[in-house]
Amino acid sequence: MPLLFLGDYLCDYDECPPDLEHLGQHFRQNDDRVVLNLEGSLKGRKPGNGEVILYQSETFAPVLKRLNTVAVCLANNHTMDGGGDGLSRLISMLDELQVIHVGAGTDLAAATQLRVLSEAGKRVGLLAFGWGVEDCIAATSGRPGVAPLDDKLVLKTIRQSRPLVDCLVVSFHWGYEYELLPLPVHRQLAHGAIEAGAD
Repeated sequence: MPLLFLGDYLCDYDECPPDLEHLGQHFRQNDDRVVLNLEGSLKGRKPGNGEVILYQSETFAPVLKRLNTVAVCLANNHTMDGGGDGLSRLISMLDELQVIHVGAGTDLAAATQLRVLSEAGKRVGLLAFGWGVEDCIAATSGRPGVAPLDDKLVLKTIRQSRPLVDCLVVSFHWGYEYELLPLPVHRQLAHGAIEAGAD
């Protein structure tokens, strides 16, 4: 199952632009299934003073399909820009598209739920976590949000998920913009994740 992982993606187009259409053709011809970090929900609230809010266009769905997108990571700092309503509407649209979403949900259990891509009897598990220092709004037992980048939670979730899949991919939305090297605390967690069972 060839998977191509892409970074931050925001679709604010009314239709698929030619450059993305060309990329999508390339992905489909090479049978590359795309997993991308989808930055921003659907509209759900007005921005506050000086606040930067990212929204997906209501027409983002066809573009995702043209890019051969099979899954999106939602554990990022713009997932809650539209509030709980924006996240709920985004998740509903992704479900209609049959695009797997990981790393955010209506509560902590949903946000940390293992998502699985299956093909020819092989199961690839996906988990995603977002760093609160970079404004990722954490889900709780009673509040929507992203899976928090809490070391104990991350490692526990990986250990629980490992036996259920053939390959386990863990995505972290962390670090400061323009940093040249990962922070030591993040390097340490990455090694811990591998030891816990992440591939």
